[in-house]
Amino acid sequence: MISIALKAVIAVEAPFQDDQKMPNRPHNADHAVIHLDGDQAVLLFEYLWESLSGDGRPVEQTAEVAVLNHVLCQLEEQLVAPFRDDYADLLSSARARLKPAG
Repeated sequence: MISIALKAVIAVEAPFQDDQKMPNRPHNADHAVIHLDGDQAVLLFEYLWESLSGDGRPVEQTAEVAVLNHVLCQLEEQLVAPFRDDYADLLSSARARLKPAG
């Protein structure tokens, strides 16, 4: 079994202004941190890569697409797996481990 030892952390600047709706948030929280294990990070990378550049069709440039491109770039800077010769095997193993039962 192949395992990927990685904890990916993505910090995203995002304003949260209504503290009454989220009473457990610190008042100065203007960012979000997302923790992913190695399998999740690799699969998110692959999904974003295929979604944003996989088929060669132009993607409408919206603010949302810009954010997704930023996340993709952050993952690309942190991950080693997509550049390994056995990436297809790593990806397949990650998919198998994270596939919902049923």
